[in-house]
Amino acid sequence: MKTTIISISPEINPLGAGNITTYLRHYGYNVSLLYLIAAHKIPLEESVEDNIISFLEETKPDVLGFSVMTIFYNSIKKLSDKIRKKIPAIKIIWGGIHPTIRPDECLEHCDFVCRGEGEEPLLDLISRLDKGEEYHDIPNLSLRKNGDIHHNEIRPLCQDLDQRPFPVFDWENTYIIHTKSVIPLKKDIFNRYRAKKGTIYGVMPSRGCPFSCSFCCNSTYKKLYRGKGKMLRYRPVENVVAELEYVIREFPAVRGINFEDDALASAPEKYLEGFCKLYKERIDLPFQIRILPLANVKEKKIKLLKSAGLVGAAMGLQGSDKMNKEVYKRPTTQKTFIDLANMLHRNKIIGKYDLIIDNPYSDEYDEIEAIQTFMKIPKPYNLRVFSLAFFPLTELSAQALKDGIFDKTTSGYEAVYGNEKHLYPTLAWIAEMTPFTPRFLIAFFLSLRKSPTGKGTLWLYFRSIYKVQRKLINFILERPKYILFLHSLLTKGKGNQCAQLN
Repeated sequence: MKTTIISISPEINPLGAGNITTYLRHYGYNVSLLYLIAAHKIPLEESVEDNIISFLEETKPDVLGFSVMTIFYNSIKKLSDKIRKKIPAIKIIWGGIHPTIRPDECLEHCDFVCRGEGEEPLLDLISRLDKGEEYHDIPNLSLRKNGDIHHNEIRPLCQDLDQRPFPVFDWENTYIIHTKSVIPLKKDIFNRYRAKKGTIYGVMPSRGCPFSCSFCCNSTYKKLYRGKGKMLRYRPVENVVAELEYVIREFPAVRGINFEDDALASAPEKYLEGFCKLYKERIDLPFQIRILPLANVKEKKIKLLKSAGLVGAAMGLQGSDKMNKEVYKRPTTQKTFIDLANMLHRNKIIGKYDLIIDNPYSDEYDEIEAIQTFMKIPKPYNLRVFSLAFFPLTELSAQALKDGIFDKTTSGYEAVYGNEKHLYPTLAWIAEMTPFTPRFLIAFFLSLRKSPTGKGTLWLYFRSIYKVQRKLINFILERPKYILFLHSLLTKGKGNQCAQLN
């Protein structure tokens, strides 16, 4: 059996589709991976679709898999329908978050849907198709049988992640859309489509999340896997470090690591001790993490990570205490967030924080409380301000649909974080300015936010001063080598890490 997996994304990311292809190759199957780097040009151009079909006609896969996020659903269904019409012999399977939560909708455009984690279900399907065996009972699959849709039982979660090989690039069977054409992915163009031009590499040391935020797919996943095993699982330390050693050998441009899961800092202390020791001994590159604002993120853990090379940490406040508790169902408090931000600052770690500045359930006092929280934390830090987007079948979307707040036919499918108009544009401006503006000025703008004089002064400041500040500081904070330069100044000069990123 020949299989092709298509991943649509604005940049090459080995997670997800890369895990699946490596897993199938591990069991001896012929698998190609096509990175459809076209998310910034949605909907897909006709010429791109035609070139993909020509590639499939030439390579003749028996099975075609799509990794589908909600914001790419409309483009992938159009491409999938076109492929089914032109090459009806191909069996098409969709996986990822959107098919997991809306399998019936997706089965209008494919033969199979994989719900939840996909390694074992896809291996079972390909194996049975290869042997000509019955496949309708494979756990995690949704499919049609005698015209009716069947959703098979969800299998238990794999608890031993050592059984999952880390993503490995097969350069002979990996392709990319480049200048609208499908070409083999070679190392000379690899870095063009990687984050930060290939200097940062993303790795997931854990799967799952301890949070069940109402706006996030994790709340849906937890319901799907209820009674199927522990949701938050950590890869063995040796497994993570072995992947990073492979990354360093394979990609000489890598100068830093981005741990993309949310739970590394929440791991048990014993796990972190082993991780930091082995990482420092065998990798010794600067890295950044995401932190969940939980009370179990103790300073000892932060110091351990710092000693191994931690230089930056992202963390979400998301909203006021009322918004987090009553709307987002997120166990985050202003106090815990401020305590952790202070902890990062004490340990000379640059913070990157997230805030949902508005949603239909918030009022201006919720927005002001969130802004005041950021006025209380120490600089320097970076702040990403988003508008809320509703995605299908999350707890918050179900409530908002019931309340008549959004249109179920478009929300989530076309809206992405940050492209909606703010409910309180003046407060959105003030929130954006908090990392780079003195506290007394933020307080001044808040106090005069409703007066013509205050709005005019804010507009002038925002346009003439803040935008210049933001471009300069974001240029620094978004580039690892400059983060490390700033980090070296804060720590009185350890130039070795900075040199690694030059």
